[in-house]
This record gives sequence, structure tokens and C-alpha cells, in this order.
Amino acid sequence: MTEPRVVPLDFLSPDPRTISRAAKLLTDGELVVAPTETRYGLLGRADLPDVLERIYRIKGRAAKQPMAIFVRSVPMILHYASVPSSAERLARRFLPGPLTLVLKRLPGCDCPVVYKGKIGVRVSSAPFIRQLLECVTFPLTATSANLSGRGCRQRKGDA
Repeated sequence: MTEPRVVPLDFLSPDPRTISRAAKLLTDGELVVAPTETRYGLLGRADLPDVLERIYRIKGRAAKQPMAIFVRSVPMILHYASVPSSAERLARRFLPGPLTLVLKRLPGCDCPVVYKGKIGVRVSSAPFIRQLLECVTFPLTATSANLSGRGCRQRKGDA
């Protein structure tokens, strides 16, 4: 496992060397935290069960809480899921962007993030995520970097 390291990142114009380094880490089964269009995401190979287990353990997330995946483009969704016309309209209108489509998985799709026959799929508009996906041949996890149950919002009673 690689020692954690913080690398400064220009959200709108990420350095290609940083993207290459993140792609190498992910290819090797490591995890990366990076900005998405909504918050920071904990990224890992969505095709490797041991990587997903590590993410669940780090986040303190229950196995029954599914994770979505990032894919490179709207047409790539068809590699993982059946896309009804209503979802196709949403995808054309809102993707790339901060929308997760929860769809029926395709027969033969054995991606470990499939839960009860469904898979959540996103096409990110975040420059870092988009460029990163161009450098890898696998989908990435699309889960927030916070601990499970601990969002960004302040809770009642917190000071």
C-alpha cells in the first residue's frame, strides 16, 4: 500500500502528471481522493472486489449500501446496464453531470458494485475525473470521501 500523500490540484485544469500518477495508483489497486462535481470522492477500481472491500472498511459503510461507478461516457453505460427510454432522456439532458442513474444491470455484467440486480452509473463533468477515466480501462467507484453517515452538513446539537 502506498503512503498517503496530498497533491495540490487545480480543479478546472488538472496537471497531466497528477492525472497520470493517479491512474497508475488506481491501476495498481490503490485508492485516490479527488474532487468531483459535488464533493470529494473516494476513487478505486470498481472491478476489483478487494478494492471495494477496502473502501467499505475505510468508510465504515454497510455492505448493503451500494456504490455507484464512474464511466467515461454515456455510451459506456450500455456496457453495464439496460437503459430504458426514460433514463436515456435523463442521460442526454443531464450527463455528464452530478446525476447517478440506477439501472438494471446487463446479464453478464459481473461488476462487484451490482446490488440486487441494479447498478448506479455516473458520467462525471469534473475535469479531473473525466481526464482520469481517459487514462484507465476500468470503471471507478463513485462514493463520497466522508465516513459513512458523516456528511458535510452540521447536525443538530453539533457546535
